[in-house]
Amino acid sequence: LGNLNLTTDQKVQIATNFEGHPDNVAASILGGTVIGALDGKNVSVVRIESKELGVISLIPNEELNTEESRSVLPDVFPFHEAVKASAISNVLVAAFCQKKWEVVGEMMERDHFHEPYRLELVPLLPSIRKCAKEFGAYGTALSGAGPSIFILTPYDKRQEIAEQLARVFTSMKVCELEIDHRGITVNKEEHIEL
Repeated sequence: LGNLNLTTDQKVQIATNFEGHPDNVAASILGGTVIGALDGKNVSVVRIESKELGVISLIPNEELNTEESRSVLPDVFPFHEAVKASAISNVLVAAFCQKKWEVVGEMMERDHFHEPYRLELVPLLPSIRKCAKEFGAYGTALSGAGPSIFILTPYDKRQEIAEQLARVFTSMKVCELEIDHRGITVNKEEHIEL
């Protein structure tokens, strides 16, 4: 596109510069499950094959202002909490790389960085987490700042789990999501005149 001959890494870097973080843009460009970090201006991303995973999103009817959700986060994080939270994140990443989905789910639900502070803003999270686990999901977490909730499932059980959740949480929109494993593509369409 545009004959710029950019490498994938360059595309991720440029998109991250615009977005401010690699979270969404790296996954959009690379496809699959992507773990990324931004250290100043340097972006590092790792793509993980995850075709055996299903994703469900539960979306409440009421909106949550991002600024309000950010305002409940602490300005300072105690060192001992940072160590604990980082260890959980490290195990989460290692479990993703080794496709240990039950461990991924467990670590998703043990977040110390933001969920404990945002729980009062998304009070249904513990109930959704409990039901999703009972229905066979690996794990449940807030999606970004909330209020949407992200549920990781076995791919072949995602529809069944979504249907069960929709019956219980009738006030929420339940969506089965597909992970795009290709990332962005530009296709040339040829039009043939008859």
